[in-house]
Formats: sequence, C-alpha cells, structure tokens
Amino acid sequence: EATQSRAGLVHHFTKAEGTHSVLLRPVADLLPSYRCRGACFSDRLLENDRIMDRVRLAHLSTFQRFGDLSQYLGNHESIQALQPDPEWSTTVRHAPQELLNDFVTTFIDSLKLPTPAEGAALFPLSEVRNYNGRYVRTVVRTAAPLVRAWCHKNNVPPGVWGAANLEEGLLNTLDDRGALDFTKLDEATALKWLEKLDLWPSLMPATTNQEDLHLSDDDLDGARLKAAEKEREQELKRRSITFGDQLLDPIGLDAHALADQFVKLAMPAVAPPNLNTTSKRGVPRGSKSSHAGGGGKAAQGHLSEQQRDLVGFLGELAAYQWLKRILPRQDIDSAWVSRYREKLLPGRGNDSLGYDFEVVAGGKKLFLEVKGHLQDPMVVELGETEVIAAQDCARRRRDYRIVYVSRLGSPESMRVEVLPNPLGVEGQTVYRLDDKGLRYRFSR
Repeated sequence: EATQSRAGLVHHFTKAEGTHSVLLRPVADLLPSYRCRGACFSDRLLENDRIMDRVRLAHLSTFQRFGDLSQYLGNHESIQALQPDPEWSTTVRHAPQELLNDFVTTFIDSLKLPTPAEGAALFPLSEVRNYNGRYVRTVVRTAAPLVRAWCHKNNVPPGVWGAANLEEGLLNTLDDRGALDFTKLDEATALKWLEKLDLWPSLMPATTNQEDLHLSDDDLDGARLKAAEKEREQELKRRSITFGDQLLDPIGLDAHALADQFVKLAMPAVAPPNLNTTSKRGVPRGSKSSHAGGGGKAAQGHLSEQQRDLVGFLGELAAYQWLKRILPRQDIDSAWVSRYREKLLPGRGNDSLGYDFEVVAGGKKLFLEVKGHLQDPMVVELGETEVIAAQDCARRRRDYRIVYVSRLGSPESMRVEVLPNPLGVEGQTVYRLDDKGLRYRFSR
C-alpha cells in the first residue's frame, strides 16, 4: 500500500538517472492502481503474447500427441497468481517494459519448461481461442445428430451427447483441459480430443462422415424422432409438478377435477386454525426483526416459470377450499379476488391488489395473501404490489395476513398456517429479513 501523509498525499517514488525523486500526489489518484495491483499485473502478463507463447510452445508437442496438459495449465495458473515485486510499490507506479521483461524472464526460467521444437510458431492466444470457441460449436452441431443416430442404432448410451446445453458442456471441458489454446483446430483434431477426453462414444469412429459410420437416412430420421420425443418429455417435466402420485401438466389442466381432489385428499388432513389469531412464534435465532424486504410471487427459485405459476394456483386453490371449510356461511367465490380465480370460477380477478382473498371473520375484514410451496422452506416472499398493500394495511391498522400453504406436492401432509403482516408490528416477533431481497423467514 502507498503511504499516506498528514496532508492527504502519498509519496510516489520514480527512478531518474540513478536517483530517486519524490512526487506528492493526491491519495485518490494513486490508491485505485495499487488496490488492483495484483489482478492488473497478472492480466497484463496474460495479455503479453511473448510471455504466453513461451509457455504454449513448450507444451505444443504434448498437445499435438493429445497428451496430458495439466503441467501447461499449472504454468498458466502460476502466471495468473504472479504478484509484482513488493519493492515496486515504493519505487514505481507502473513497471516499465524493460523491468517487466526481466522479471518475467526470471520467473519463466524458474518454471523449467520443456524445450520447444525448433522453428515452431503459434498464432496469438486470443486469436486461437476465439476461433476454436466458434469452431467447436460448429463441429458439435454437425456431429450431434450423427452421434445420436449411431448410438441408437448400436444400442449405446449417448452419454453427454444426450444432455442439455451440449455445446457449452463440451466446449467448457475442452477449455478446462487446455485443448483450445494451441492451434486452430480442424475437425479431425477436435474429434480426437473429444475421444481422448472420453467425450466421444466408445467404439464409434471419430468422424462425421455418414458413410463411414454406416448410417442410412432412415437411421438419422429415427434418431431425430427419438430426440424429439425426449425433448417433449423434458419439456413436460420442465412445466409440470408432482401432486401426490400424479404429474400435473398446466396445459389442459382440469381445475374443477383438481379442486375435487383437494377436497378428497388434502382437506381432511388440514387442521383449521382460527383466522382471527396468529400462532405465537419467535424471530428465528441469530437474526434481527426487520420491516424491510422484497421478492416475487413465491420463493420457488429452482422452478420454471410454468411450474411457479402452477404452484401459485395450487396454493390459492388450497386456500380457497380451506376458507370454504372454516367459513361455510361466507361467499368465498366472491372473496377470491386474484386472477387465479379465473381458472376455476367465472368473473375476472385482479393481481394488482396485493392480496388474494378478502374475507370477514370475527366482525373484521381480513386481507389474505397466499404463499404456496411444494416443500416447507418457511419463507415468505413479497412482490411489489404485496409490499404496497402490506404497508398500507399496517399504516391504516387493517388486518393483512399471510396464508402460508406448505407441502403442496403431498396432499396427505399439506399444511395451512396463518401468519401476521410482515410489515406490521406483530410481524417483528415472527419474521427475520432474509438476505435475498424481500424474503422473510419464520420459525415454529
């Protein structure tokens, strides 16, 4: 670190004609360069083709025989971790090229690199990597249907060639093994590296020539049909959720049949809490209560958009059936005000209100926001309209409650709980603010 004087200046030493002169400059002018000194220094080295070419040339023969490049990768990491001479922080601000060259030469000599072949030359590293990144994607796109067809015909598992994000996965593996850093790849070399790294099907010739693979057009068509079928299955899984022993697909969902299933399977197991009281809980240990927060419709980050939408509907459907059970004299159809009601009931809903149900219990009007979860994370996440509604109710002393519905995927163990307004006074004793936006955690 540079040394700060009482005047808010730093001593900046520069070498001139065998002597050191002292320059006084504001701290703000110098600290940024010193703060990133290590990272900036290693980046500068990696951008120097002369430095990297010495390392690449030393390991070129290993690359050409498809050998283990771990030593090359280790040398590369050593350069990334290289730090400038500590004395430079008090003698120079920017290392001159002559000084940098001497420093690097000494360091590279310490690596004891293999002797490169005489007359060997390479394209610049950045040029080679950019070319290979594009070329490998092209090769993979060409090879993919042939690999799948060959595997299907020969009853061989496709392995990584049946995975999603195939191009990115193969490219990253080649990069991690150093195979993209030496020469501009051709198809034969790229396929040989895939074979060497066990990324090519066993016993399959490393080629994209259809005749050499003994594949007919019918073989390719059959593989395409199978791939399309697998994609449909994957898409079904991406949009569906498990409810008991069945898979719920949002496309073509029979909401009325599902409502009947809730009455039959889930409602008998749900204990009816009193809407006018909230269970007394303490703020989770190790946390402070808070009125700040944020988030979305539900804390279901690992789910797809269609799955989150389906879970949201299931949560409100569970709350709807539960409210009908505990408030039998009230018109719960009219009390359901969000747009999810449109999946089951006539009439339009409104998602801008910040709550899902508006009921009367014990002579008081209650505004209920439903939070549904397949599991039981004990998390309440508020969206923008919900924050506004919760704040407004807290300010006007109106009853805003959270209906927390957990274990929606297992109807026989589903649970419904009533929690206080996260932004109200009572909420301070129940929630702690999570570290991921407007999310509140509670404990039982």
